[in-house]
Amino acid sequence: MKSIDKINSKQPKNTKDNFLKSSIICLANAERLIRNTEFLNYDTDTFSTSYALAVLAQEETAKAFLLYLVYSDALPWNSCIQRSLRDHECKQLWFIVLDALNPDIDVFLSKSENNLEELGSFGLDAFRKEVGEMLNWYRYAKINTWERGYCNWDEKPLNKKVKQISKGKLDKRKQNALYVRIGEQGEVISTPSAFKEQDAEKAIGTAKRFYSFASNLIKGNKIESDDACLNWLKQALKHIFTPAVKTGQKDTIAIPGVEICEISIPIIEVSKSKQS
Repeated sequence: MKSIDKINSKQPKNTKDNFLKSSIICLANAERLIRNTEFLNYDTDTFSTSYALAVLAQEETAKAFLLYLVYSDALPWNSCIQRSLRDHECKQLWFIVLDALNPDIDVFLSKSENNLEELGSFGLDAFRKEVGEMLNWYRYAKINTWERGYCNWDEKPLNKKVKQISKGKLDKRKQNALYVRIGEQGEVISTPSAFKEQDAEKAIGTAKRFYSFASNLIKGNKIESDDACLNWLKQALKHIFTPAVKTGQKDTIAIPGVEICEISIPIIEVSKSKQS
């Protein structure tokens, strides 16, 4: 793989191959960050830094995956999608998809050890349930808000992971791994020393798992994933990025020539019951 510094900066703009090339470069940077986490993760003074770099590696891998989806014609390319590549919340939302496409087998088995039927059920239905609300949130609470200049998505997330990421909890934890946090009275609330070896090791393991899956997928190697889930994801993205349509007049107001109309927006149907 070529060094990032040696990549030709004179690539033609707005060509499809750019997205694939950029995706591979992002993967190379994610790999570099993972190597750095392992180098640092050897004593108590560096566990927090190792953790933060591992989360950054996960974000860089999510960025590579998004670029791959644009290259695959599953996502449109515009300034708002480009902005989402710089937005920490957006990239962290895509952790949910990467985790569902290539789950931690030990965690999955531990959850299912007393339920053999559940072991065989982790497929398309489970994948839809896991990522459906995240896709709606990415499309309407993030991208659509930037497109319109205001947020008209009033659905509150029920999925625990979406809720935590949308409230900035994951990003705050990443920041806490690097900075001393000060409270309203000037007191120290937290320091990076609170991070332990197991925090770093778990984040590094997740970064490696995300990177391995995305790298094999983007480079065309065999992947450990359900093709049906990946195909459904691509179709779901095309669906929710289909322009909204006016379905009919809903009401009129006392301004000549102005009417309020029902607008149908394409969404992913998700269960309204509380999700894990």
